[in-house]
Amino acid sequence: MTYEMQYLMHLYSCGATGREAMSPTQPLDWEKVVTLAVEQSITYTVALPIKMYDLGCPAHIKERMTASLRGAALKNSIKTDAVLDLIEKMVRSGIPTLLIKGTDVARCYKNPECRVSADTDLLIQPENEERAVKLFESEGFTMKDRPETSNHAVGTHPTIGTVELHIQLISNEFKNVLQKDWTVEDNAFRTCVKTEYNGRAYSTLEPTDNLIYLTYHMIKHFLYGGVSLRMMMDNALYAKTHLDKIDVARYESMLNASKFLYFMQAIFGIMVKYCGFDGADFPIKPITEDKDMLAILDDLESGGWQGQKAEMDGITAWYCYRYNEAVSTENKSELSNLRARRFAELKKTVFPSVDSMAESYPVVRERRYLYPYYLVHRLFLKGFEYLRGGKQIYHSIEKDESRLTEGAKERIELFKELKIM
Repeated sequence: MTYEMQYLMHLYSCGATGREAMSPTQPLDWEKVVTLAVEQSITYTVALPIKMYDLGCPAHIKERMTASLRGAALKNSIKTDAVLDLIEKMVRSGIPTLLIKGTDVARCYKNPECRVSADTDLLIQPENEERAVKLFESEGFTMKDRPETSNHAVGTHPTIGTVELHIQLISNEFKNVLQKDWTVEDNAFRTCVKTEYNGRAYSTLEPTDNLIYLTYHMIKHFLYGGVSLRMMMDNALYAKTHLDKIDVARYESMLNASKFLYFMQAIFGIMVKYCGFDGADFPIKPITEDKDMLAILDDLESGGWQGQKAEMDGITAWYCYRYNEAVSTENKSELSNLRARRFAELKKTVFPSVDSMAESYPVVRERRYLYPYYLVHRLFLKGFEYLRGGKQIYHSIEKDESRLTEGAKERIELFKELKIM
């Protein structure tokens, strides 16, 4: 982890909690700090302490950050009001709706208007999905059809932006891997609680369910590619703010049952060591093992926002993890799912889409009737390369760890170090 990343975490924690920021103690590349903040999608919360304190930040960077902060905070406040208006309309229409994830967690931040999300997440009951989609369309949303394997529909609006309309908190794919006894959404509407944002009431998950959901959402992203500082802060602030309402035994039991207890102890350990929290702020005891905390932070800095800088390595490691877990637990259903995906990848390689084919044979884009000819041509040309061993068919599901890319191997080693595998 670079010093710029370490100082970014200090600035971010000060902006999130309202603590006074300290000047850097080492030479610092301020442009790199800003770049890292943008990568982690925490620019505006980081801009707060830069604006408020004399930290030695160059004037042109400080002015740039301050200007962006003003516009973003106002725009986010308008967006949040529009979201709460939408929820009120849904409830009046007989569609119980829970505000979840980022827009709800923002109330735990010192300046919630500066915690900006790319999208808004709402939870509804499956039987209300069709009515909710029609209501969204009447409110000016452009809706995308929900894929059968997805747990949410997606709508876009000129003021509100992107909204994910969840009928499940976690998709079946991840639920099967992460937590086989997942029951959070079964009780979500029965145990939900009322809260408020800027004096406006809305419903959300009760505190223990909410923290469990935030935690497993972060774990899902970690396994699939990487976490983000914002996810880590969301979990830390929510846990601290609602600690007296958290069922500690249930939270720890859920993590133990799915082998992620040590990982979350490491996340909370990072928040203590680098972000000014206290060990007593959390429902489980944070670790103090520097090596494992730094391994997570190195992965976070090198991978960027949710591992996007090394996306294919992350996906390959995720499927390798899934395969090993399915074998070790003798999960026949999961093994069948993985075999089906591998077959689908092979089929896609042998029979690519017209757009994929056009990358090598541009003429196909304009003259689609030539697709069969170039398909046969490609099969002969590429097929001989595969048979000679000069080219390999890509599989996201690789059973043999020794055949993984170096980046994917590093992620698998990280899983093992954090006692996930």
